[in-house]
Amino acid sequence: MGRLETRAALIAGAADGERVVVLRCPLALASGPSQRLTKKPGPVLLVTTDLDDPLPAFLQTKAGRKLGDLPLRWRAVAELAAQDDKLRRILAKEQRSVRRFLPTALALTSPRLRPALALLLEALPRPRQNRDNWTVRARGELLLTLYAFNAGTHEGLQLRLTDEGLDRWPGLEPDERVFGKYAVRWTLKPEEVPELVAALT
Repeated sequence: MGRLETRAALIAGAADGERVVVLRCPLALASGPSQRLTKKPGPVLLVTTDLDDPLPAFLQTKAGRKLGDLPLRWRAVAELAAQDDKLRRILAKEQRSVRRFLPTALALTSPRLRPALALLLEALPRPRQNRDNWTVRARGELLLTLYAFNAGTHEGLQLRLTDEGLDRWPGLEPDERVFGKYAVRWTLKPEEVPELVAALT
């Protein structure tokens, strides 16, 4: 186990006989979670980077139904980090390994991201929803790609603009463009989206 998993398991508050399973991603994005949860008999305390309880939705899936009547409860990494300085420092250092880009269908179910996405997608000309992102093209040229992500303690959006996109929206011009497919990446919290929409329109 890594430092994050070890610290989270230590402070999770497991009951006697309860095994702690820590996932550094949302439950819906975990690989083979049922196997980890049933690896040993007995009750399980699941710790994930979900910000809302993922168990009701997971238990309705095929993988979740395989758990049967396994005693299972959940805690959020964000909740634990808010109570523990050491875990908060570990999360800050390991931010890149914790952040997960969310499939668009999952992002649209988030109570934090849904209003921001609705506002932003309405402001964009004909955004195309893909499995993992939204894209905007004009005359065959890619202008921007929009991603939603979970960072363990919060959710946000990342807007990547090409040079053509920056020409289309000069209000988003950064101090310096970078070389590559995308000239700039804007990382936003949901509450910052109205300001971005103002720049787009």
